[in-house]
Amino acid sequence: MTKRPKPPSPAQDQRPPVQPTDVHVLPRDLGPLFAHRPLILGESEANYDLLLSKATKAVAPTDVVEDVWVKDIADLTWDAERGKRLKASLLMTARKKALDRLIAQTDGPHLQSAEPLTSAYTNAWLQGEPAAVETFNRLLAERGLDVNSVMALALSECLGDIERIDRMIASAEARRNRILLEIELRREVKARQQRSTEEVTTVSWRAGAGPNQW
Repeated sequence: MTKRPKPPSPAQDQRPPVQPTDVHVLPRDLGPLFAHRPLILGESEANYDLLLSKATKAVAPTDVVEDVWVKDIADLTWDAERGKRLKASLLMTARKKALDRLIAQTDGPHLQSAEPLTSAYTNAWLQGEPAAVETFNRLLAERGLDVNSVMALALSECLGDIERIDRMIASAEARRNRILLEIELRREVKARQQRSTEEVTTVSWRAGAGPNQW
């Protein structure tokens, strides 16, 4: 009777231990701190995990202190990039007020023969459809304006908010850069300490060796 092969034992079936530089090691293996993702509505868990993994691989943390720092680096980078996205979204939202101002200022009686600017202010233009953009740009040009005029007015509508977001971005990037510097300095100190220990050990060994032991 042919013997059936034995199923692999649990020890044989185990994967190799995950190393600190492996992709997704932090969110998966280092507890609830690393499972928490600082996301807001509309942000992707997968994208955050990818950023954290790439940061882990690049820094290659050697102990739990550096593990925590890598998490901080990923979070601060995510905060900075979020700020840039929100700044762009804020400007796009402010276009509505800017266009209302332009329409009020340019669709006056001196341009009664021109096509009203409101006719081109459509969802198609907001979505960037080429034909709608071309029509809108033509009507702006008839008034001596261009799309930069719209965005300049939009910026004036939310300049204070933009400046606050810029300060938040700069703060996050500065804190991230300080952590990277701390990691570098900490590793230099540990390397110097290791070299000093090795030198002391070598000197002690030579001092204790007899003349016939060299």
